[in-house]
Amino acid sequence: MKSLAEARARAKETDCDGVMIGRSAIANPWLWSEHEPSMHERLDMLVRHAELAEKHYGRFTGNVKKHLTKIPSGFDGAKELRATIAGARSFSDIIALVERFKSGGL
Repeated sequence: MKSLAEARARAKETDCDGVMIGRSAIANPWLWSEHEPSMHERLDMLVRHAELAEKHYGRFTGNVKKHLTKIPSGFDGAKELRATIAGARSFSDIIALVERFKSGGL
């Protein structure tokens, strides 16, 4: 499911007890509010997630990086930013990449 509206429609259509929406929620934490985030909101969330992951894990994990690459979408340059993040070697690198992207360049 890509949206809360789609999940609701699918549940009504099939009369099921629930739907799986977890992966979409990782890429779009605003899913539950049905708010369409701006590019800056997405980038700020990506930085926040990277900071929390660094604090929680204390080391760089590829699994978290995989989820972080899902946040930038729906704006010019998102594809390039995702590819650059995929090559990062630390959460600090990811944060620096996002800040550089925000200021106009990669």
